[in-house]
Amino acid sequence: MARAPWTPAKRLPVTTLLLGIALLVGCSSRDRGRPVGDVVVGAGVHDPGWLQEEHTPSAGALVEYRAAPVWKCLRPIVGVQAAERRTGLVYAGAAYDIRLARRLILTPSFSVGARERGDGKESGSVYQFRSAIEAAYERPNGHRIGLLGQHVSNGDFTLPNPGSEGLYATYSLPIRARR
Repeated sequence: MARAPWTPAKRLPVTTLLLGIALLVGCSSRDRGRPVGDVVVGAGVHDPGWLQEEHTPSAGALVEYRAAPVWKCLRPIVGVQAAERRTGLVYAGAAYDIRLARRLILTPSFSVGARERGDGKESGSVYQFRSAIEAAYERPNGHRIGLLGQHVSNGDFTLPNPGSEGLYATYSLPIRARR
């Protein structure tokens, strides 16, 4: 029995993970006591389908690491998402913190990644692009509580390209270097 050929699609999850690690290793803060990044956890609804009839949304969760800024407020990110029906996404990219007020922060982000379809809808490709925006309140201790909206699609590189949305409540925990 012949084995399936090795394709770039099979290498994308490993490549994405290695890219994320390379970005993060070069961005760690060496100053003791200063934040070296944030761990963000979120729970919400994946692919809510508010505008579609006969559509069943699914519960979703995400875990993301946002490194300390490397240039102005630009932060490398790496993350993983999962939703019901065994779908998942591994991604790496960049986020940009915009301080709207003393404690209100808007964070747009863009990532590339690989999707595991599971029993979810056909996305047309394993390659995916994720754009997101988060509005968060930053507590005095640096922790953030926010709401994140996202869109994930293959960018019309292949058909079909149905895309999917997500809405998540998030909690961000700063990671500090040891003193």
